[in-house]
Amino acid sequence: MPVVARCPNCHAPVDRVPDGGSGKCPYCDATLLATRYMPAPVLPPQPPQPPQPQPPPQFPPPPVVPQRHGKHAALASVLSVLLLSGGSGLAIYLSQREARQAAERVRESIAAAFEPSPAGGVTSREEDGWVVVSLPAATGAAGPRVTAELPTGQVAGGMLEVSIVGDRPFVMCAAKLVTLDGKPLGGADDEAALVQFMAAVPPDRLNLVLDCASHPVERTVRVWSREPPVLAPGSPARLTMPAGTKSATALAPVETPGPHVVHVECDDVLTGLSVVGPDGRVVAETRVGAGGVADVEADLAAGNNTVRLVRPIAAGEPIEATVTLAGVASSRISIGDREVGTLSRTAPRARFAFDVEEPRRVEAVASSQVAALSVEIRGADGVPVAAGRSPSSGREAKASPPEPLGPGAYLIVVGCEGCDRPKTPFMLRLRAAGESAGSGGSQPAGARRRPR
Repeated sequence: MPVVARCPNCHAPVDRVPDGGSGKCPYCDATLLATRYMPAPVLPPQPPQPPQPQPPPQFPPPPVVPQRHGKHAALASVLSVLLLSGGSGLAIYLSQREARQAAERVRESIAAAFEPSPAGGVTSREEDGWVVVSLPAATGAAGPRVTAELPTGQVAGGMLEVSIVGDRPFVMCAAKLVTLDGKPLGGADDEAALVQFMAAVPPDRLNLVLDCASHPVERTVRVWSREPPVLAPGSPARLTMPAGTKSATALAPVETPGPHVVHVECDDVLTGLSVVGPDGRVVAETRVGAGGVADVEADLAAGNNTVRLVRPIAAGEPIEATVTLAGVASSRISIGDREVGTLSRTAPRARFAFDVEEPRRVEAVASSQVAALSVEIRGADGVPVAAGRSPSSGREAKASPPEPLGPGAYLIVVGCEGCDRPKTPFMLRLRAAGESAGSGGSQPAGARRRPR
């Protein structure tokens, strides 16, 4: 079998043997040497080539069959159009029916708040002045929200206090008061296990709408609403903080703005006292002491002020308190004069106004034979410039500013520390600093009695 000589450089065939034992490749001009055997060059391996796409097979077109138009074909076309239009109408009907059924289920859940439902819906009952609402368990891990509408009955108008207490920590509800035509009056948008709020309401029948999150466990919510008591000046009023709540509110309407004293008697030492003005701003606050008595003085504006009893934690049982609002009238006193008056459990403050015409150092001295007193000198801006307390009954309480008072109007406030008597008589002397103390235990001749 003949062997084809090839160029070892370009692998091209060599048509003749090189002359003289050497020659040039006619293709790549490489130098060739004649040998007995010239093998073919070894080419480097080539990567595999991807398969080339093949054209799709060609089929002959189907034969053309002439269409026959007859009454049966026309009837079939009409029936197909009717079926298509009827199917879309049926879908619309089914969706509307589902929406009506969903709305009916909401109405049934609201109505179930007043009528017991054997199917396990929302039910309610009255218990010790509370409305106890039972919320059904959700069928799955996350069910629909539970909404209930409770009537509050006829209200006289003004303010309404609402408390909503869940029986378990995971009971999360929001609430709002609405009129019978759905107008919102106020409420609490934040969900919590304990919700309390006040709302101004008209004299009408109202509905309280509960909106509670679903839960796989059945639970109850207790609802309590009332019109808060109104404090009349000088008249004690009873205020109850229901069990499970953290606050109770009384109204303090004021016609003539000015200083007032709020007196509270309560056996719960965790209860605090807060006075809120008509604009919602806290104007004074204090805490009930170990003796179960708290007094706070506040400048009240004209309008509906509120007095609130508050606790850091919910009350385990009902807390009863007696609250008294008293206006503080100011009497006049001059330097060198004496005044006598009477303090009481419900009016533990007395105020005396005096003027200074030229810079002068003064001293206010208060004393009582039956109670320890406090005395305070305030400037026209209400800021104290001096204060003092008596260590016990029969001892004097002195307030003496370290610097002379400049010309202007000033106020002396005499207070009873822990007054537990119906009447506590006292005497106040205003003198120039350095004058002799004199007798402080009895009323001197000619001393003026402060009008009550």
